[in-house]
Amino acid sequence: MERIREALVLIYDEEINTIEKDSVNSPEHSFTEEFEEKILSYVRFSERHYVPVPHFRIRKAAVIAVIAALVMTSAVVSIAIVKPSVIWNIQKKAVEWIIEFHRENTDSETGGFKIRKLKIPDGFTVKEESRHDSGYYVNYENHDGKFIALQQSVADDTKMYLNAESDERKTFKVDGHDAIAIHDEDTWVIVWDDGKYVYDLTGNVSYDELIRVIE
Repeated sequence: MERIREALVLIYDEEINTIEKDSVNSPEHSFTEEFEEKILSYVRFSERHYVPVPHFRIRKAAVIAVIAALVMTSAVVSIAIVKPSVIWNIQKKAVEWIIEFHRENTDSETGGFKIRKLKIPDGFTVKEESRHDSGYYVNYENHDGKFIALQQSVADDTKMYLNAESDERKTFKVDGHDAIAIHDEDTWVIVWDDGKYVYDLTGNVSYDELIRVIE
């Protein structure tokens, strides 16, 4: 047992010596005096409450560099985790497309349902409007019989149906998110998401005019 202990101590010493040599050959890291003083206060605090380990000597700059790297890594990971997103699942059938939406990272969301503001052209007025906890609908019309209608929904358990035999189909991006537009007879339908909500914009106005409404 004594030989095993001596062998483990020898291996430990060699490993620590390697760390010491590497830190000596590494370039000095530079930090602000305020940041360095905060780190040193943590080091002094730990030295008062823990028994020092023999032969474990790491230069002050190396300790500060390790702690700083851990702090920055944790911050980046936290930002990446909280961002909500929407996943599309499109079933392409003979006469229709069925689009199902699913949200991820919803635990990070704050606040209630927020209605998207549209840039409605002059001459259109609200003819119908309804709202509930997970959805919103509004329909605008003008004196020429033109209409623009928006259905906004929370993505979870939301399904939309598009005519697979439409006259024209476009795919593009709205604020960096996927969007699909189809032209069916005299009506355009645009479906997209913003990472939290799903939108279904319908109108018998021109395609360019509908795009201006959501820009």
